[in-house]
Amino acid sequence: MDSPNVKQAVPFFGIASMDASLKFYVDGLGFEMKIKWIDEGVLRWCWLELGEAAIMLQEYKEDHKPRTKLGEGVSICFICRDALAIYHDFRSRGINASKPFVGNNMWVTTVHDPDGYRLEFESATDVPEGTEYQEQRNRGTVEQRNSRTVEQQNSRTGEQENAQTSRSFNLINSSNFYIPLIY
Repeated sequence: MDSPNVKQAVPFFGIASMDASLKFYVDGLGFEMKIKWIDEGVLRWCWLELGEAAIMLQEYKEDHKPRTKLGEGVSICFICRDALAIYHDFRSRGINASKPFVGNNMWVTTVHDPDGYRLEFESATDVPEGTEYQEQRNRGTVEQRNSRTVEQQNSRTGEQENAQTSRSFNLINSSNFYIPLIY
């Protein structure tokens, strides 16, 4: 049997305001507009890409807007190499991204677009389930802080540091330092 000729699934969001959505997706999240459709001098539809992911946006004409709240109950998960880096990038662009946490062996950070669509950015990790990401600024080197955090954890729980915990603290090295605290 021949395999299906399917290449990609692309979310198609009906939106209330193209201007507000483009400000959020392009300026805020870093998507790039690749294709667009202009109808009666107005940008009505576009194809946006971020890395290998894509979405489509189409603004409703005034007489066709649904009466229900757009985006309610809709979640899209973007699997990425480093959700923590995505979180920092979004925050640096003024986007209110949720504090990352580990769920289902994935770091997860979430944003909501102007119409209420929920976008989750996730990356695989071996950090323990339920870990919340904590930001710490200018408190020694990453290695010094990682060592203190592991010692604090071990004294709290009475457990010895294991290879998984050691790997869990290998994070971002920038002018601001960030490490997860394990509860």
